[in-house]
Amino acid sequence: MKVIKNKYLFNTALNFVFRLINMSITYLTIPLTLKYLNNERYGIWQTILTIISWAALSNFGIGNGLRNKVTKCVTENDNKRLKEYISNAYIYITVISIVIFVVGIFATFFINTNAVFRGNTLSRYEIIISLVIVIVNFCINFILGLSSSIAFGIHKSSLVNLFQTITSLLTLAGLIILRKFTNASLINIAILYLVANSFSNIVFTAVIVIDKKFRPSIKYHNKEVGRDLIGIGLEFFILQIATLVLFSTDNFIISSFIGAEKVTAYSITAKLFQVISTIYSILLIQLWSSVAEATIKENFNWIKNAICKLLFLLIPTAIVIIGILIKFNLITKLWLGKNLVVDNKLIYLCAFYAWLICFNGIFVNVQNGMGKIRIQTISAIISCLVNIPLAIILIKVFNLGTIGVMLSNIICLLISTVMCSIDVYIKIKRRVNKNENCNKLC
Repeated sequence: MKVIKNKYLFNTALNFVFRLINMSITYLTIPLTLKYLNNERYGIWQTILTIISWAALSNFGIGNGLRNKVTKCVTENDNKRLKEYISNAYIYITVISIVIFVVGIFATFFINTNAVFRGNTLSRYEIIISLVIVIVNFCINFILGLSSSIAFGIHKSSLVNLFQTITSLLTLAGLIILRKFTNASLINIAILYLVANSFSNIVFTAVIVIDKKFRPSIKYHNKEVGRDLIGIGLEFFILQIATLVLFSTDNFIISSFIGAEKVTAYSITAKLFQVISTIYSILLIQLWSSVAEATIKENFNWIKNAICKLLFLLIPTAIVIIGILIKFNLITKLWLGKNLVVDNKLIYLCAFYAWLICFNGIFVNVQNGMGKIRIQTISAIISCLVNIPLAIILIKVFNLGTIGVMLSNIICLLISTVMCSIDVYIKIKRRVNKNENCNKLC
């Protein structure tokens, strides 16, 4: 238990430092990007990133499945099996990336840009070329991103955050150069993201595979291991689909049913409160892998204590969110350099949503670490089936606009939160009681 605790605290401390730096850079980048692109281009750019993120589902949960398998193999010192899981993951992801690239590039040229980005005044050429570059970016980093799963699995989540910070620094530096020497262009932004992400991930992958046991090789291809990886990955895959609908369709819905220009105010308001959920998530980064190790070692009391401490920290989290809520106009003016016109109801809802994400994050990370995600998957499926229709009804029937989109998110996340928290409580209580009974018998 002491080893798990030390790993958790050490990585959490490093994660806190790197994530704060990364977050600061990101929040400097947002107003610079907005000033460079203007409201319309910025809204379209955010929507493009949302659409492309959907393709991440195509990994069939392999990355998340690999993360748990790496933890298990390292804990049990099974290096041969470890190499097989890593090698098969890279083989499958590479094949999938090639398919996505071919299909994605072909499909891009048939997109009706006026339908997807309602009311836009940009040229079709600028939007299409930007999409092509983002698809290339995605496919390259889809493969390289497996290094993050390995790092998480071996309790080196701080490395992931370090290289994310490097990516953000490169993006910020590139954006400053773009603003000085070029005119507003989605294509330039897309190229910048491609270069920053690829360079950082190539170096990160090189750092991970220095250790030969984490180095993939075609000779370790094993159909049985591959099926096992796909098997556990499919549960995560279904969960990813449901979660993506819940968390990543806002910009698309607003762009399609309200207008691309409305994405900007909504996105920036959500991002401001997201700073709190991002800081809180630092505490949860190491939780998944630590719970996985604790489950293997049957240290369920450690998991129970970790949950209690994280729940207690939601109190100061709520106080900070209220502070941002009260000073919202001042903060956005200092941040963006201009006033942001946003309905107060949307601000209140974004504040509550940020806190709810923190609460929900505790229990889903525990479920992921324990490898018991059935209830989480069911709740996420229910939420995603409700989310889009409910958002459209709130927009069209009740004329709530962007407020309806956020309200729909909160209702759906509450479904998942209630189901997952009850499930974790029951599972932990049973395992703790079982271990206590076994100790009495011994």
